[in-house]
Amino acid sequence: MGLILLYHRVCELASDPQRLAVSPDRFSKQLEILNTHFRLMELPAFMEQAGRRALPSDAVAVTFDDGYADNLEYAQPLLEQWRAPVTVFVATDYIGGDREFWWDDLERLLLTEGSLPRHLRLKIGTDTREWNLDGAADYDAAVCARHASWHVERREDPTTRHRVYRELCGRLRSCSPAVRDAVLRELSDQARGTAGPRPTHRALSASEVRQLNRGPSIDIGAHSASHAALSALAGDQQKLEILSSRSAIEKVTGCTPSAFAYPFGTASDYTKATVGHVREAGFSCACVATPGKVGPGSDPLRLPRLIVRDWDPDLFEDRLREWL
Repeated sequence: MGLILLYHRVCELASDPQRLAVSPDRFSKQLEILNTHFRLMELPAFMEQAGRRALPSDAVAVTFDDGYADNLEYAQPLLEQWRAPVTVFVATDYIGGDREFWWDDLERLLLTEGSLPRHLRLKIGTDTREWNLDGAADYDAAVCARHASWHVERREDPTTRHRVYRELCGRLRSCSPAVRDAVLRELSDQARGTAGPRPTHRALSASEVRQLNRGPSIDIGAHSASHAALSALAGDQQKLEILSSRSAIEKVTGCTPSAFAYPFGTASDYTKATVGHVREAGFSCACVATPGKVGPGSDPLRLPRLIVRDWDPDLFEDRLREWL
């Protein structure tokens, strides 16, 4: 039995409401532990040995989701230093764009310095949602700093903006890309004094994807086109999301991706039909984001992964040994 680890970002952030970032220092220490006490394997070899019932009991495969630029800037040098193979799953619509990933854009518009109408009104598909922001309409640097450590796993919402952010994250996750983008445009139109897209939150460019792909033991996988919850889309839209991400990676890297990762990756974010579309697209394995071990009986198109947070070395090693 082995483990597949799920990372997203390696960087230092002033605020990280989705808990996606691991600091470079902690990432290096985590890789040192993996390199010293476990057997790091490329995902294809990991799956091949799992299928033959030959997977070592200390086997670990490392993956990244989304395709943030810091995967190249900060993660890749450390992966090379510790000889750690990795698969990076890229949401291809964001490659080389001047926009942030939609959940980051939502954070930028709601939880960074700027002003919104006291009475915020947004159309979400055929529904209209309204909030009274009260004293949270104006959001300055001091308030940002005061709530910088907040994240969505906390129960309380310190301001109405945080409550709106939490609600919209849930609503937009299950929307079509067109509806989601329309909501973000409408919210952006109402925001005043908010900075534009942040360089710290940008996605990889096409040349950076190629540079990653040329790295030793780095493989590029597909993560849909727009990072929509596939279960919320009609069958033909699901197919398009899956196939277009595959073809985009082929175009950028010259290599056909063999691995896929379902956006968000919980049991509600894909269906049996989604898995069928992934199989029909020619992927040999696909990863989810629910924890579990991989062994001989694991479905290669529903591979569990353990999400890694900004854990100190002791906690990181404890979590791995607990799962293995």
